Amino acid sequence: MAVVIKIPLALDKVLGDEASSALVDVLNQVDSSQRNGLERALDLRLQTLKEAIEARFDLTDEKIQLALKEANQYTDRRITELETKMEKRFTELEAKMEKRFVEFDAKIEKRFVEFDAKIEKLESRIDVKIAQSQTTLIKWMFTFYIGSVVTITGLIIAYLQLFLKQ
Repeated sequence: MAVVIKIPLALDKVLGDEASSALVDVLNQVDSSQRNGLERALDLRLQTLKEAIEARFDLTDEKIQLALKEANQYTDRRITELETKMEKRFTELEAKMEKRFVEFDAKIEKRFVEFDAKIEKLESRIDVKIAQSQTTLIKWMFTFYIGSVVTITGLIIAYLQLFLKQ
């Protein structure tokens, strides 16, 4: 980027055209050398800034990696603690449920025994009722049988008396 140097008219008259052009060339050379120096200084400063930024990023990256490692260790430790707690609770729950199942089995067994006793008692009562019914039935059957035999015998005797008299 060239800088345009304008020589004032009064100075141009005093110096002349040749001297004015030479002065402009000298100033341009000084300007270009200063510009090159500034560019080099700026490049050096930019390089230093890049290195500082890279160093800061590396340091930040190391800090992040360390924090992640610590977080992973903490998470692993917490997961292990929780697994241990859960395993303990599952074991306790399993023992508690096993105890309740045993108690429930004992209750069911007791109720079945009681039910069996009731069934046997009911069975014996039914057997007694059936025996009583059979006895009563036999009594009635015998009564009707005797009544029928007596009636038939009476009819036979009456029939025979009627026919024998004739």
